[in-house]
Amino acid sequence: MRTDHVFIMSPPRSGTRMLTRALGRSPDTYLITEHKKKSVYIPEERNQIPDREFWLQTFGLPKLPVEEIDFDASAFARLNALWSADAGDKRLVIKNPNNIVRAREIRRAFPDAPFLWLVRNPWAVIQSMMGGNEAGKKNPMFLGAREILRHEDPVLRAAASWAYSVAMMNELMQPADLVTRYEDLVANPRAEIARITRHLSIQINDDASAVPERRKEDFRLARYLLRRSPVRDRILQTIAPAARQLGYPLTPPGFPGDDRILAASYFFAWLKEPNRRPVYGYPTLQRFSKAVRGK
Repeated sequence: MRTDHVFIMSPPRSGTRMLTRALGRSPDTYLITEHKKKSVYIPEERNQIPDREFWLQTFGLPKLPVEEIDFDASAFARLNALWSADAGDKRLVIKNPNNIVRAREIRRAFPDAPFLWLVRNPWAVIQSMMGGNEAGKKNPMFLGAREILRHEDPVLRAAASWAYSVAMMNELMQPADLVTRYEDLVANPRAEIARITRHLSIQINDDASAVPERRKEDFRLARYLLRRSPVRDRILQTIAPAARQLGYPLTPPGFPGDDRILAASYFFAWLKEPNRRPVYGYPTLQRFSKAVRGK
């Protein structure tokens, strides 16, 4: 079995699916991802088992959402056998955001495996973790590390997940690894995918760079959540060191007041869907709504 797997390391909502699909179009690779609906999310993946099932079979993960493990060489050998069972001689590309919680143990088990670190603007990641336009309807997504889950505030958890990922990159980065930015991938996909595949010695197909074109990012949700959060200063303190290091903004970009426009649209959506649970709620507007509706 091969041990030179490519591990895509990044927190949720950073563009890992886009990058994985590009690498999965190479004839040299075999994908392993956390997705259950492969044909919908990762049609290039021939493996039909969600990655967490492999970890459950070999490490007996604790109850969700904790994803941490203790190093066990024999368990990693079994895990590698499960991963590799149908891969033939192809190179494994493994994508599971929670693998970053196990990055130290993975590096110890596979010292020859390069990590492909994907970084993205923290405010784009945070608001996407919170559900984006579906915030309040979808469950937020965080990394399953105890030091992250000890925070009660959901936006602080999202911020801590992003900062945790950068801290792991700083700690574990080796010469065989590579860092790519989401912003570079969507701005110039052909050149960036070519750079990545050259570094990894993976043959590239002509359509491997078919990733979405760059679009203007809207940070109104991040601005709104930050303004509403009771732990705003802690969120900013959590983000600041890594944001400075990577050259990302310390606060969500945008013009003052645009998040209030978003708040208004959320409020009217909430009037139509009273079971909707906006992050941090609308205490003043809820009282107004009850008066308007005669409750």
